[in-house]
Amino acid sequence: DVCSSDLGITSHTGGLTVTDTGPVSVADLNEINTFTSGTTTATATSEITGSATDIATEIGLITHNGNVNFTITGVAATIAELMTINAATIGNVVLNAETIAENYDDTAANLAMAFDGITTSTSMLTITGAGTATIAELKAINAATSGAVVLNSQTNASAYTDTAANLISAFTGITSHTGGLTVSDTGAVSAADLTNISSLTSGATTATATSHITGSSAEIVSAIGAVNFSPNVTLTITGTSPATIAELMTINTA
Repeated sequence: DVCSSDLGITSHTGGLTVTDTGPVSVADLNEINTFTSGTTTATATSEITGSATDIATEIGLITHNGNVNFTITGVAATIAELMTINAATIGNVVLNAETIAENYDDTAANLAMAFDGITTSTSMLTITGAGTATIAELKAINAATSGAVVLNSQTNASAYTDTAANLISAFTGITSHTGGLTVSDTGAVSAADLTNISSLTSGATTATATSHITGSSAEIVSAIGAVNFSPNVTLTITGTSPATIAELMTINTA
């Protein structure tokens, strides 16, 4: 027991290694670190628990496994603490109820770094600052919360180009975007995805690089009315329902 054996000793220089393979409290690790001027190591430990403040402090002082899971307890974490904790592991970061429910506002880069890989937030995440969020940042932020994602004016007005899958991941649930979205896929894209993307912006939705659009006749007709695409695109009707004459006329003239 390192804590009990070294308690009160201040002269140790040789370093201390924690052998526990299960959860260890960050308070214990930080206390152990005060017992030696050498390195404190906890690479066998699979989970470290404690307040976000204490965990963020431990990260700078103690050598731990790069796959360790961090479980936050106590009061809600700050964005700075979440950024430090998330960057310190490729394992899981488990939020406490207080952090899950806390509304946060910060730059897109900071929010994305803080919540990368976390999908349990229920709060509002608000992008601030003068910068424009990237698609990767929007995907991370949007995936992090079941609550609202509020864009800053620069991101709202920015035109984005990316794959259909990335645009959907980045903007699903967001209704304020005005800058237009361009689908970069050169192969097949479903008509349903194109119509969905069109609903995520009040700007133009463009898919002129797309060579092939597939879907039911009704889905293709919906996409034709919502998306700008190449006049040379191949439109392939799928499903078991027969197309109506009106649908075929719309598709054939598109």
